[in-house]
Amino acid sequence: MEVPADLVERVNIGYAKRRATLKRLLRDGSDPRPSKDRAGFIDLRWVPRVFFINSLSYSENVQNLKNVIPADLRDLFVCYYYSSDEIDDVEALLNHDVSDEQFSVLVQSLVAGGKISDPAIRSSVADGINSLLNEFPGYYAPTALKAKIRNTFIRNDVLEFNSEISQIARYISLARGRSIHIFGPEIFSLFDKLLERSSDLTDDDLIMLYRISLTWGVEEAMIDLTELRSFRGLPSDKPASNFVSIHQFSSYDSQGPALERWREVRREFNKLHAAIQQSDGKALVNALIAIYNIDPQLVNWINWDQAYDCICDAPRFAGLHMAFFYLLASADEVGQLFPDVSLAVGEGAFDSALRGAFRPLSTREIPHLVAELKAISGPAGRALASAILRHETASNFSTHLNYDAPWARRLVQAQSLSFDGRAAAFRRDAARAFQKAKLIDANLSQRVQKEAETHLRVAYLRGRQLEGLVHINFEYARKHFNETYRNSIITAQRMVISSSSGADHRYQADVAELIADDFTRFLLINGPINLRTTISDSLRHGQLPNRFLQAFDKAIATTLSTAVDISNLINANSTSTDKLHWVVSLRSQLKECVLKFNQDFLSVQEGDPLFQKINRIVQDFVENSIRDKNSDDDKIWISAFKEAIEDVLCSARDGLVNVIYDFIELAEQVSIDEAGGPSSSVDKTFKRKSFIESLSQQLKEAIKDTSQWIALAQEGVAIAHFSLEDVVELCLVNYSPTGGRRPAMRVNLSRRRGNSGDVIAPPNVQINGCYFDLVETICKNLIGNCFAHSGLGLETRGKLEFVVSGGKIAVKFKNTLSPSAVANLRAKLPDLRKRASSITLDRAGEDESSGTAKMAWACNREFGAMPKITLDVDENRAEFNTLLEMQHIGRPFLVEL
Repeated sequence: MEVPADLVERVNIGYAKRRATLKRLLRDGSDPRPSKDRAGFIDLRWVPRVFFINSLSYSENVQNLKNVIPADLRDLFVCYYYSSDEIDDVEALLNHDVSDEQFSVLVQSLVAGGKISDPAIRSSVADGINSLLNEFPGYYAPTALKAKIRNTFIRNDVLEFNSEISQIARYISLARGRSIHIFGPEIFSLFDKLLERSSDLTDDDLIMLYRISLTWGVEEAMIDLTELRSFRGLPSDKPASNFVSIHQFSSYDSQGPALERWREVRREFNKLHAAIQQSDGKALVNALIAIYNIDPQLVNWINWDQAYDCICDAPRFAGLHMAFFYLLASADEVGQLFPDVSLAVGEGAFDSALRGAFRPLSTREIPHLVAELKAISGPAGRALASAILRHETASNFSTHLNYDAPWARRLVQAQSLSFDGRAAAFRRDAARAFQKAKLIDANLSQRVQKEAETHLRVAYLRGRQLEGLVHINFEYARKHFNETYRNSIITAQRMVISSSSGADHRYQADVAELIADDFTRFLLINGPINLRTTISDSLRHGQLPNRFLQAFDKAIATTLSTAVDISNLINANSTSTDKLHWVVSLRSQLKECVLKFNQDFLSVQEGDPLFQKINRIVQDFVENSIRDKNSDDDKIWISAFKEAIEDVLCSARDGLVNVIYDFIELAEQVSIDEAGGPSSSVDKTFKRKSFIESLSQQLKEAIKDTSQWIALAQEGVAIAHFSLEDVVELCLVNYSPTGGRRPAMRVNLSRRRGNSGDVIAPPNVQINGCYFDLVETICKNLIGNCFAHSGLGLETRGKLEFVVSGGKIAVKFKNTLSPSAVANLRAKLPDLRKRASSITLDRAGEDESSGTAKMAWACNREFGAMPKITLDVDENRAEFNTLLEMQHIGRPFLVEL
């Protein structure tokens, strides 16, 4: 490009201002932003610092920045924060209106990337960088290397290889956010590029990075990190090997812990390579543990193809050392670069090796497990202990140990959940033992113990579900019948003429028919405890479809060798030409099958067979009561009601089995007939036969659960008290993720204390057990709706808070939204508000768009009054807010333990 005459002068001015900012920052911590007093001015420091903390991948960071920047400004921001690698139009880039300081950073980035070659500008940039580094006395002295850009910017010695790689990456990310406007991007991008395992660095790339490292005086660290690629020895690492063979001995000029640490790294990698050449599996695992103990991130620079081949060729051996190998080999990071190893190892290799380590032992108690773990020193032993405490691993391992803690046995009464109870008890007891032995820290131990104890309480609540989800308060129905119709029956008894004329019979039948029609509608259709809404709330509205979709997603997760979020899989295979479109289509068909089952077997309508049967029971009872005032035994007709409803639910259970087994047959046929088409990225690790087998198993497990749900709830099963967190966990059971992450849901139970505002209640304050059904209905509808309508699926983050104040209860719920969901809900908000302010209880019995009506129905059932529901969309925060306010009447809502 043709260099403007004033460009060099402006670059010099920019460096002078950056140096002044650096002096101010070092002196008193002040760091003012540039002035914005002219139209069209762009402040490139707009990107929040937190943006740079989360990812270790250079290419992902660049792409993430592009995603949040308008297309016409992407080159500008990427050049400022990362590099000029992708810049084509230098002149257009420099025409943007930015501050002098930021202009000089852009020019510096362009010079470092070879986009500007003018000698005057390059000299100006070199002088400017030196002027910044001169603010750190002795910067270029090798023994003062740890003084470089410390304190305010990085706060650690990260430019030596004297920190773990994960720490280096994090500190560099922090430094980029704090000081990019002073130092420019290339020193930070230098380390980012070297630490990105999947990037292929060419000879030219390494020459450019070396030139940058010389400019900043960090060539020793650059050479050391480049040597990691030569250790790995992939074909794409050949340029790194050539580079290191030329430059590596220059790093021996310095002394101290960094050099000794790097010598230790070399020694252990040499042992690893020797073990591979000799097919010595035990030596390989020992070297692997030693490398991990130096820095856990170093194992990501091992050639796992060679390591796995060595284990396969070596004589077999069992033990925790072998389990540690499979723990590392099954990590996602290995699967990304070595997919063949990931496929060969499989998902359960670590669990299998763990069981194998204890198979020959006579003692399988936790103290013996602790002793075995302590034999593996350092971070490797701690990593093994942490992995054993993972929920799935602990569940499988506790079965192998036959662990059965007496203290937990009484908490889980349901036989089908006893496995969950033993696994949770093992996690809690193992976490305590591991902390005592200093295998894990107190924070992890406490988190695992809390999770395990919560899991036990949720298992107890789930046990209630397995005793039937259809809650009908027959005592309430009996009282309503007597209070509403008893006088009419007594009047009819008095009016009946003693003679048995036909008119008298007709009169009795008419009275009985009127009462039966009204009471049957009350019991089944429109009363506060009606069966139609109860079934919709407890079974139809999300619960059954979600349980079977969860089974489908788990079948996918167990088939794939790496974790995949189901929403990503659906998006990636949404068209008929995608290889796995048949799986996505099959998932939709499963949902349709369950919804059709709901309609065919779990619908309650006026005039249907159940309505007619209940109506007939009531008519007969009323007629008998009119004829014989001594025959009005409540137990008879209540028993008949239960039997009639249970007959319908029994038929539904049989129907569900038939529907799901028919779907399994359909899935088997579809997998054979419709699995053709072009390749997709997911299908490389997807085995159709394994998927169908897993799907069949998972759906049959779902049938067992849901068949127990489709039953009348047992009467007299009471909960004394419960925590709000446990109810939320119970509601999340049917939303378990398949991508390794669980839904993020914050929960608070608070009290309003006058002028003090809302104060979070202490752990010993819980909710009165008599309000369990109310709280569960509110929670499951809020949570289900947020996942269904946020546009983010299980990535949705939510916050739920119950605030109790005297005779009022406020439920506050907010959840995150995707950009498209913000626009969609903003357009629908007037209609949503209108429906929320004019709820009719009959809408609660519907399945679609009935969440607010179900919550209102539950409040009306409990307190005899409708709640006030307020809805809002916060466009700035991209959140949907729900506020539900109830007038509390009756027993105390909170109890202190």
